[in-house]
Amino acid sequence: SLSNGKLLHFEDPRRMGQIEILSEAEWKEKLSQLGPDLLQEEVSAPAWHKIFYRRSDRKLCDILTDQSLVAGIGWYLMTDILYLAGLHPLRRGKSLSGEEWESVRVLS
Repeated sequence: SLSNGKLLHFEDPRRMGQIEILSEAEWKEKLSQLGPDLLQEEVSAPAWHKIFYRRSDRKLCDILTDQSLVAGIGWYLMTDILYLAGLHPLRRGKSLSGEEWESVRVLS
């Protein structure tokens, strides 16, 4: 129940979601921990390289879905991006060439 008398209902049969009740300060803190939102801005090639180069020892699936690096790529988009780029999701980031990273950036 909400203070205005309305009800908030959350149904998650797949058990993949969560609800957090945050103060405005806590919400701003959470937002500040996110990387650039790919729906709101285009990340340049040099910025993309800077974001992902440090994470190059991790698997591509983990790198691309890390919301602290870039916000907005979930599992669904990650699989499409890597499929279209012809890259295996378990491949390590450090094994990608500059051209392959650019392909991932453009598809994102």
